[in-house]
Amino acid sequence: MVVGQLRDISLLQDYSSYVIRTAKYNTPDIGIVKTPYITSPEPLTSIDYKILKTLNRDARKPIIDIADYIGLSLKTVRKRLKCIRAYNLAFLTIETSCKII
Repeated sequence: MVVGQLRDISLLQDYSSYVIRTAKYNTPDIGIVKTPYITSPEPLTSIDYKILKTLNRDARKPIIDIADYIGLSLKTVRKRLKCIRAYNLAFLTIETSCKII
């Protein structure tokens, strides 16, 4: 099974063609799954955006490095990251590109 999440429906044809060729599926079943719109009990704060920005290129960055970089306490950064994860305020994804041959 191959699963992908596309940012735009217009990418479906290229993505499915790539998967069919790469995985050598003769008769693939392609479906669209509706994901629910998620509301959270609180919005992202300016601190959250700063934290996420530091994680943009290196998601494995130690919390102490994040706190030092944005000038906040380790406790504050840890608390905000916990909240971001608990309320699904941000989705961590890996963006890939498909080279069509």
